[in-house]
Amino acid sequence: MLFVAPRKNKKGGSRLQKINIEVLEKAIKEKLTSAELDLLLYVARFQDEAGRASGIYYKDVCESIGISYQGFYDCKRSLQNKGLIDAQKRNYYDWDITILNNSFSGKENYGRGYVSVSSKMVKSAAFRKLRANAKMMALYLLREWNINRKKAKRDSYAILKENFLNKFKELGFTNRMVRAYLGELKPFLSVYLEDGRKYFLTFKKNEVYNAGESENEEKRLHDFDTACRRNKVKGIEAEQKQDILTVLRQYHVKIVKKLDFNLSSIVEQSLEILNGSKQKKKWRRELNPKLIHKIIQEELFVRA
Repeated sequence: MLFVAPRKNKKGGSRLQKINIEVLEKAIKEKLTSAELDLLLYVARFQDEAGRASGIYYKDVCESIGISYQGFYDCKRSLQNKGLIDAQKRNYYDWDITILNNSFSGKENYGRGYVSVSSKMVKSAAFRKLRANAKMMALYLLREWNINRKKAKRDSYAILKENFLNKFKELGFTNRMVRAYLGELKPFLSVYLEDGRKYFLTFKKNEVYNAGESENEEKRLHDFDTACRRNKVKGIEAEQKQDILTVLRQYHVKIVKKLDFNLSSIVEQSLEILNGSKQKKKWRRELNPKLIHKIIQEELFVRA
């Protein structure tokens, strides 16, 4: 197994947008297409600590990674057949998708080696245009660069050329392929070969680090949109949305640890209370942030 030095998460700061090293190696060995890898990385952006992502909506996926509706279903089916994901249709509108062997929950999974997929690079149009193996090489190297620059206290990741080529040879990359993929990574990575024997690899920080929403905020927005879509809530006021997002931020640590927390179910409970004995098809589907806050408190503190 390659590049597997374990990383510890900071207390209270769970990093959710990540894939286990073994998952990445399997993706390489299964020869994923570029689009299949893009879908896998998209799912990883919205997963919980158990690797489960609820509310994966085909229209959002297609818009984000630039594939057709049919392309979404083809990629999903292929990833299932290759043993990388499990997909369940628990709602008319979207899918619940689990990345297999990607759980970081529980003591047995503590310290698992992983690759972060939260970087600006992974979400960029330039990255999506790369060939699949170039993308996977970029993910490996980004991890190694982050680990080694902290240890060595320098911006470059240094490795002997022979060792570098041997590492990727284990994953089925020929020397020619390695050189070609390094060339493709020039928008993100500076490569210097010293005396023909030692590589110095440096990622361009302005092309790698995020400048937008945090990965936790991105997941909160996704969960909010999923809850509204599944409960057919429309005409949402900006203040209502912000009030609910504020509650989710307030209880973030507890929500992350409670793997059965489901905002869609909580919104549904609030609608049941608001509509009383009305038939479901006649419900007024409006958000009530105070009631949703109360139900969230009960979920986290009373029923925990």
